[in-house]
Amino acid sequence: PALVPAEPLARRHRPEPGKYGTYRRCLRWEFGFSCAFCLIHERDLNEHGLSGLGLMWIEHYVPQSLDPALADTYSNCFYSCLYCNQARSNTPPVVGNRRLLNPCDVAWS
Repeated sequence: PALVPAEPLARRHRPEPGKYGTYRRCLRWEFGFSCAFCLIHERDLNEHGLSGLGLMWIEHYVPQSLDPALADTYSNCFYSCLYCNQARSNTPPVVGNRRLLNPCDVAWS
């Protein structure tokens, strides 16, 4: 079983600035091949014959629709499963008293 992180994620990669799609390789390593939000590992999806179906995406903490200037900012990008990405859609990180966890600022535990 995976352990819930006790510390916020410390980003170690510094990719060259570019389009957010070019960050995928770094984000996979940065987030341990797991969704930043539900912590499902891409291996868990692959075990069920889902490999190659595009189930891991790049999610923007601040959605592109709310701030297009942050779309290609590495620190605004997270590795995410399709399910978390679609469930969130373009919801802002803070809505009323609800806040989307930023695993780089707050530990899951």
